[in-house]
This record gives sequence, C-alpha cells and structure tokens, in this order.
Amino acid sequence: MKGKIVVGSNGFSQYILTLTLYDHLCSFKRVGLKIPDRAEIDEVEGGLIQKIKKTFAGSKSVVEIIQFGDFCDGIVSAAKEIKVRMPDATIITTTPMISYEAGGTCIGLSRLIDFEGNIISVGSRAGSGSVESQIELVSRELAGKRVIILEDGAFTGSTLCFMIDQLSKRKVNVAAIVMGILFPDAKERLAKTFTGELVWHYHFEKPVDWMPSHDFFPFVPNAGRVIGVKVGESLIPVHLFDRSTLSKPYILPYGKLKEWAGLPMSQDELLWLSQYCIMSTIKIFQRMEELNSRPVCVGDLIDTRPITSVPVAYGRKLVEFYSLGDRVIDLLNNDYARLNEVD
Repeated sequence: MKGKIVVGSNGFSQYILTLTLYDHLCSFKRVGLKIPDRAEIDEVEGGLIQKIKKTFAGSKSVVEIIQFGDFCDGIVSAAKEIKVRMPDATIITTTPMISYEAGGTCIGLSRLIDFEGNIISVGSRAGSGSVESQIELVSRELAGKRVIILEDGAFTGSTLCFMIDQLSKRKVNVAAIVMGILFPDAKERLAKTFTGELVWHYHFEKPVDWMPSHDFFPFVPNAGRVIGVKVGESLIPVHLFDRSTLSKPYILPYGKLKEWAGLPMSQDELLWLSQYCIMSTIKIFQRMEELNSRPVCVGDLIDTRPITSVPVAYGRKLVEFYSLGDRVIDLLNNDYARLNEVD
C-alpha cells in the first residue's frame, strides 16, 4: 500500500473538489461540437471554488482542490508501473474518463436514483447494459486471469467492494487496485476483504465530502445522478424512446444539493450557488452556439461518451417537457425560473 497522505492543517477536516468540468465538456468535441477554451472554463470553476470556500470560511474545514488532468495522469502511470510487473493483467475500471486514458475494459456502474431523487442501489451506467450482463461478459473473457482495477476514488468503498465480490465469484483474480483517492471508510472496508496490491495517490484523513465540479452543471456529460428503474432483477437507467436519459445534477432545482454535496449552506446560499451554476452553464452554451454558428439542441448531446443526460427539475410529473430539437439554453432558462419555486 502506498500513496500520499493529506493531513488538514491544524487538524482541519477536508472538503475535496476535483476540477473535471473542462475534461467532461471535451466529450462534446467528439460529437463534432466546438467548446469554449480552457481559460473560460477555468474562470467558471474559479467562481464555484470561491463560493464553496466561502461556505467553509471560519470553520474547521479546508477546501482541497485537485486538477483532474494531473490526477488522472497519476492513476494511469501507477497502473502502467504495475502492468510492467504483471504484463498479462487486464485493466478494469468503472470510470469512463480513466478508461479512455488507460485502455482496458470499462464496466458501467452507477448509483441510480428514482424520479424523486432517492438512491435505489448500484445499477448500470447510462448507455451500458445491465450490471449482470457486463460482469458476466468480462468474467467469461478473464476467468482465471489477473486484473488491475482503476478508480478515481472510493469514499465508502461499497461500489468497489461490490465489483470485487462479483468478479471474485466468477473466478477473476483481482490482483491490484489503483485509485486516485482512498478515503478512511473505504480503506477500512477494503482491508476486510481485499488482500492484493493497493495503490493510491491521495488519502485524506478527515474528509467532509468529495465532489467533481462537473456534477454542479446541468447538460454536461455525466453530470448528476441518473434516474433508473428496476426491471426484473436488474437496475438500469431510464432510456426514453428517443434514446435520451434523465438525471438530476446536484444543484437546485434538480438535486438535493445540501444532502448530496455535503455543503453546510443556508437555503439562500444553496439558491445563490444554484443560480451561479445554471447561469454559468447558459453562458457556456451561448459561447458554444457562437463557436458553432448555430443553436445547440438536446439532440446534439445525447450521443456523447460519457452520456449527457437531460436534467429533471423537482416538481416535474411528466417527461415530455423537452424534445430533441429544443435549444439547451431555452430549457436552462426555464429551469432557472423554477428556482423561485424551490422551498
């Protein structure tokens, strides 16, 4: 076991924010859309950082900022080092952005929610087959062989342990795990069940919470928690007739911002942060329309990898509130107006 232990100064606890917005927006480039340059996105994330830091001002917590690019490079390079010693091993991950860099096989796992935002359980990621079918396919190919699991991090370790258990039951040898961030609860849980090599880049001793920045911005690839449904014994994302999927980003009027993001904010502060994130997203899409010389519509986004889901505001009783031909900016403006309806 090895990695960097991050101790908050003077015993402070740590709120970790990984800056992922630009890297996820780059998924739009792969479907032919031009996006703002990194400096413009850095400015948006800078505003988010300021608001989150203000939340913890005067408290016994500090905000730790991690750049996703360097973070991802550290994970992949550590895996490559293990591959030198285990040349026959196959890389497996549940994180698409790492899979693109490291190669190997991506198993699409996600914690799905119902239409009201309540967590159901671990299910398949949007655009992926059922968890059972994915693991069964991988297991048939890798039975009796060694694998290296790569993850961006594990907060409680429940999803990671679920995958290890499922692979082990099918005679797949999990020889090593490499992760960006290993949190105390996950470390303790893994110690009970995993005896292979464990490598981590950061270990935070007193974490408050951990958030990637893209989860605060609607209509960004992989933003928020995806809405799912149980079909038989499988839990899968809701896919509509037009192939689109539905999600709840962490901000209002979509998700449970205070609960999901671990921010000790008043209702007014939650509202102000949500207003900032929606208006920033509108500006990003306005800039995209300028760069692409045309409106950017829902149908332009749904084929990204990772998947871009349509955000659903609380109070929506029907899903026919949009069509693939609707401008993203129009839907965001409607949701911004709905902020006044949030209790």
